[in-house]
Amino acid sequence: AVGHGSRVNAVVWSADGGGCYSADALGAIKFWEADWRGAGGGGGLKCIQTLKKEGGAAVDSLSLHPSKRRLLVQLRSGALIGLDTRTYHFSTRYVGHSTGEYHVRAGYSPDGRLVFSGDAKGGLHVWVEETGAVLLEGRAIGLLGPLLQVAWSPVEHLVACAAFGPGNALITLAHDSRRENSSG
Repeated sequence: AVGHGSRVNAVVWSADGGGCYSADALGAIKFWEADWRGAGGGGGLKCIQTLKKEGGAAVDSLSLHPSKRRLLVQLRSGALIGLDTRTYHFSTRYVGHSTGEYHVRAGYSPDGRLVFSGDAKGGLHVWVEETGAVLLEGRAIGLLGPLLQVAWSPVEHLVACAAFGPGNALITLAHDSRRENSSG
């Protein structure tokens, strides 16, 4: 197997466990296929595809779409893009947030319809996955530092947010359907 040429910053398994994706500090993204029949029965991973843009920015995080057809790629430069895992082409850009020097991790909602991320100023961003349309842009949620990770509960309408720096508690946000049904 051909490894990465620099520090690996992100790795995510496919939902079926048949392979994984990894990305590094030079912007290379590798697609690996599980090969458990290797010498001695130990096996391993076989690199089947490598993507690298010239002058590539470091990749900070990867998140696999629930359909397994897209990979969300968060670059250190602040770019957030969707990669089609069947054609290996970048398909959607999500704009409006900045990561600065921080290792921000973006992700998908459990149903795959939304993309969410924090930013260097502690704001929350939400986009429509398919189109990249902005639904929420930099909403302040009471953090004193950069919002580094947002995790969506797979069973409830809850989002947990974690920030960098002292004095930042884990913040949980809940969707209130009563507000949608009220007038005003």
